[in-house]
Amino acid sequence: MELTPDFSLSINGSSTFPKERVISIRTTDEAGIVSDSCEIELDDFDTALQFPNTEAKVVVSLGYKETGLTQIGTYFVREISIDGARHIVRIQCNAASKAMRSQKTKTNNGGLKDLVNEMSSNFDLEPAFEDGLEEINLENYPQFSESDMSYLTRLAHTRSAVTKPVNGHLVFTNAANGKSVTGLQLPAKYIDAQDVSNYSCSFKETESNGGTGIVSADWYDAENAQYMTVTVGSGEPVTQLKECFSSERYAMAAANAALKRISKSNVTFRFSIAGRTDLFAESPLVLRGFNPKIPTKWIINRVEHALSTNGFVTSVDCCNGEG
Repeated sequence: MELTPDFSLSINGSSTFPKERVISIRTTDEAGIVSDSCEIELDDFDTALQFPNTEAKVVVSLGYKETGLTQIGTYFVREISIDGARHIVRIQCNAASKAMRSQKTKTNNGGLKDLVNEMSSNFDLEPAFEDGLEEINLENYPQFSESDMSYLTRLAHTRSAVTKPVNGHLVFTNAANGKSVTGLQLPAKYIDAQDVSNYSCSFKETESNGGTGIVSADWYDAENAQYMTVTVGSGEPVTQLKECFSSERYAMAAANAALKRISKSNVTFRFSIAGRTDLFAESPLVLRGFNPKIPTKWIINRVEHALSTNGFVTSVDCCNGEG
């Protein structure tokens, strides 16, 4: 059955935005580190288009007229630009509000979960903290001239976790674990080779014995007034973490987190497919009917939806989902 791409835009709660003005919508769903984003191109041929205010709340839904729409994300207008020659207005949005991007210098108390709960309340979001993440003594990690989201991202890196605002939630969860923002195991999505328009698989350099290299991290032994080093992994190359940690436990946790990121990124897979709104970051993926040299199990890292007059396409980047 031939499907007709469709969409809806809600700006500050109003869904009366003229759909005929929309040239294209592009959304990006990232697995942490970078907040989700959206770019909307509008036709302003008669210069009569009314601009939304920066920080206006934008809700984007994509799908098909025959099967319905799926809410893709909630964003805040960050920048509006005008292409005078083409009479196009471009609206760039980000899932992180202005308040989340404000830089601060302070010392935080308590643990990770307390911090996520506090920041969620400040930003009018629901906390989504995955239980089982090793806690951090935040007094050892002062927040110095950085935004709350940048600070949370730095903390997440030390625990092989990801953090970002997602559809009304502030998420802090283990990276590439195939779970939803509420911590539930996500069902695997199946992709058949015949449905994919193009794909590529990349295998980065690894040791012949299966090693992923060594990660080392320094920590300061205050009792003996000396610097110490912990290492994890095997083989080459050697990666040295820049931060010096306050204890052996913290250094080991950070080194293991870095090694896990390296392992996950050694094999990557990318593909494009006709618009699929059920694909999103952190979801497990299973391939069927592809080249037998390509692994079948993956975790989605990044999803880009692009809807325009040319159609609706979803592009997906994946990391190694084995193990």
